[in-house]
Amino acid sequence: MKTMQKRFVLVLTVCACMLPFEALASGSYSQLGGGSGHLGVASGGGPTDLSSPRLVAGPDLWWINQSSVVVADKKVIGLTLVEDTVGYHTGVVAVDDRLGTVLWTGAAPDLLWESWTTPAVDLVNRVVVVAQRNQVVGLDLADGHELWHITARTGKSFINASPAVDAGTAYISEFGGNAMLYAIDTATGQIRWQTIVGYISGANTVALTTTRAVIVTSDGWFRTLNRTTGALDVSVRISQNGFFGGVAAEETAAYTVDFTFGGGEATRIFKVNPATGAVIWSTPAPRTDTIPVITDTLVLVSGGDGYPQMGDDTDDPGFWAFDKATGQLLWQTPLAGGWTCQPVAAGNIAYVPVLGQTGPMSGALRAFDLTKTPSQPGFQVASTGQIACSVAVSDGNVYGTGPYGLVAFGPQPSMPGDFNGDGAIDVVDLLIFADSWSLTSTDEGFNPDCDFNHDGAIDIIDLLTFAEIWGQ
Repeated sequence: MKTMQKRFVLVLTVCACMLPFEALASGSYSQLGGGSGHLGVASGGGPTDLSSPRLVAGPDLWWINQSSVVVADKKVIGLTLVEDTVGYHTGVVAVDDRLGTVLWTGAAPDLLWESWTTPAVDLVNRVVVVAQRNQVVGLDLADGHELWHITARTGKSFINASPAVDAGTAYISEFGGNAMLYAIDTATGQIRWQTIVGYISGANTVALTTTRAVIVTSDGWFRTLNRTTGALDVSVRISQNGFFGGVAAEETAAYTVDFTFGGGEATRIFKVNPATGAVIWSTPAPRTDTIPVITDTLVLVSGGDGYPQMGDDTDDPGFWAFDKATGQLLWQTPLAGGWTCQPVAAGNIAYVPVLGQTGPMSGALRAFDLTKTPSQPGFQVASTGQIACSVAVSDGNVYGTGPYGLVAFGPQPSMPGDFNGDGAIDVVDLLIFADSWSLTSTDEGFNPDCDFNHDGAIDIIDLLTFAEIWGQ
């Protein structure tokens, strides 16, 4: 160990004997559905007051309609249209979560067919992964420059499906017949494996368990693959309709909803054993391109598009709640929801977008108390017209885009350097900083809050920055 580091640790060890501390992890909602299982559940709860946003950013940016933002490393990241001398192109924008300033804008392939894919952040290698048109692109989380890209096979593209990221690997499926599922090393862009999974024609986002990648196809197949090798494990056709949304996966159960265009079977939600492909239960549900939200006791579905008329309520936009154990329909409400409106549950609150009827950004956001039913007073706890698309929830805040740009409701994040959030940068924060001293983003215990210049290493530059704000 270097002499300077020895002295630094020695001083901090003495301080630690006088004052105990606990390092706090930085909150994140780093991909669609929050984590690689896409359960749509955020820790730490969320706001019940949506009357006044604490953050408004990028009102002059054209945020991509229906795409969600993600939150990681004190940044809010989303897709926008960026104008240059030629016209509008797709950009990836990172906004400071506290100040609302645009930190960087990275380039990405232009959207195809108004895709509503959502980016994903790999905090292990500090890479933002975006899949659009015929490329998957890895951008540096610190400044947005391109690190790598891979290109789909001739004639293939990436539309609507969002990357799933875990343990330094990104998983994404192509669009169309004989679609390929890729597993990509996020550090290098190298393809770890690639496997044909079938016909993909929607937002078929793959979900991950500890050992499996789980995907459903647009001709009704439920398939799992070995995460290490890409070998096909389970392949069972469970629907005569097709799946145009993604999967939420726990270790012992996966949840997904099919989509009918009229005739044939009714639209249904399925709970499936990922180890065998056996259907645990299924029941009528609204057709959707979204992913079910999975709480401890509920399965929540946002769906319905109003066309074509089915005569069984599954065509009407709404929000449905099912018993997780039995599949019994507990309640439904037409107050919010829709086939492209991805909700999030945080504590006892569900944040559900409203399907717009008159064009881009024309919906709203409503918050429901999940301890109540629609017939009980207080079921709807808040609403806002400032978020009109799918949402993310992190550190007690709900984030989304709407007619005023990117907005956030909730408590103000702690200022840089105030790692324990007590309003002062003092010896407790110094001890937390010491706990991550000399670590890099690949090391266990790395705290991104201590990496002030976002270069993936906690070093002398970060120490000097900390010294400048000491005592504030």
